Formats: sequence, structure tokens, C-alpha cells
Amino acid sequence: MLYKDLLINVRKSLAASLIEIAKLISLKDATAEDQTFFVDAINHFLQDVDEVRHKLLPHLCGIVALFPDDKQQSLL
Repeated sequence: MLYKDLLINVRKSLAASLIEIAKLISLKDATAEDQTFFVDAINHFLQDVDEVRHKLLPHLCGIVALFPDDKQQSLL
């Protein structure tokens, strides 16, 4: 539950490294539950303060590309 941490530095670090975490767990092979969790975390970061949001935005397309092709359209 680090993506909901009260400390902004924790959320900033996680937002910046979310793409690396997504690569490690291989979202294409992940369960639907894991994929849904990632979408929830991304949405949470996109609604966070600018400092957190700006750490995620440069990697957003790369993260979406890691999802299975049939899921990518629903994410956009």
C-alpha cells in the first residue's frame, strides 16, 4: 500500500519506478487482479499532487505498452 503512503517522497519514488516494477512482474502474464491493481495505482498517482504526477507521466505510455494488447484499449 505504498502508493497511498502519507509521505510524498515515498509516492514520488514509487511513481517514478512504477514502470520498472511493471517490467519485473510482467504485466502481460499477470493475473487480471494484478493488472487491475496497477490501473488503480496509476489512477491514484494521476490524481495526486503535481510532484507525484510529474514523476509518473514520462513513463505512462511505457507502462500501458506492458499490458496485454487486448487490455491497452480499455486503459486509454
